[in-house]
Amino acid sequence: MAPSYENVCKRYDDILANLDNRPNKPNTRIDRVTAYAIEGVLPEEAYVDKTKCEQWVQGIQNIIRKDYPEAEFLATYFHFDEIHVYTDVRTGECVESKPHVHMYVMPIVGEGETAKLCSAKFYPTPQTMRKFHADVDNLTVELFSCHYMDGTQKKSLGSVEELKVKSAKRDIVRLRKEATELEQAVRNMRNEIRRQERLFAEQEAEMKEREQMALSKETSDFLKSEVGKKALERYRILMANAHSLPGNVSKVRVGKHGGKVAGSEYVYDLDDAVEIPRLMTNNSKADKGEHVYGK
Repeated sequence: MAPSYENVCKRYDDILANLDNRPNKPNTRIDRVTAYAIEGVLPEEAYVDKTKCEQWVQGIQNIIRKDYPEAEFLATYFHFDEIHVYTDVRTGECVESKPHVHMYVMPIVGEGETAKLCSAKFYPTPQTMRKFHADVDNLTVELFSCHYMDGTQKKSLGSVEELKVKSAKRDIVRLRKEATELEQAVRNMRNEIRRQERLFAEQEAEMKEREQMALSKETSDFLKSEVGKKALERYRILMANAHSLPGNVSKVRVGKHGGKVAGSEYVYDLDDAVEIPRLMTNNSKADKGEHVYGK
């Protein structure tokens, strides 16, 4: 478990006070560098193998202590939860950040009572830094069978802050482009919806037309049949007689006996369920199976 911020600050103050009280002309310059942050991404296998991950960090500390025995490590923090997508300023591609480690070390050089803060002599030359990188690479190969900081990747130019600004600017350009593409996709989708709606309306109208044609054909076929011809003829007779009724006929009652309306008699034919007006004879009035309309 990583130490708390308060504990790290107290340990830092205690070490600094001890160094400042030594009789060996301690470095008390106001602009002195009192601590370094050593940061690096973790090898991929270290994401899941926490034991090897801790061994790797401890191995890096041992490399530094071998070069600078009095160096003090204040704290080590692993960041597994800061994964996000960003734009690589060198390639312009979107890449995902990786889990990484932060180690804070006080650059104490020398040994014993002569040791003091001196950042200028803490890996002071490119040669000493390359040797440190080579040692870390050998440690990584030993633990994870992969290379690390072997010099094959081109060095990043600019500070972390500058690189973040450049990455943010590239992100803005990328997001604007994606927004434009998304807006165009929305417009295309709306146009497609309208096209589908028009197509649906046309298909619905065509279906209704076909249904109407089928109904007209069915009606036509029925009227051409014997039953249809008979029904049509009765309907015509009914309509013709309905228009010829006298204007003073206001009430019709139903009974078993015949009645007369202006010299004509009307009968309701139960078999055909159609109201059929016809001139009746004396014999037909006596038919008990018929209901005769009368005034």
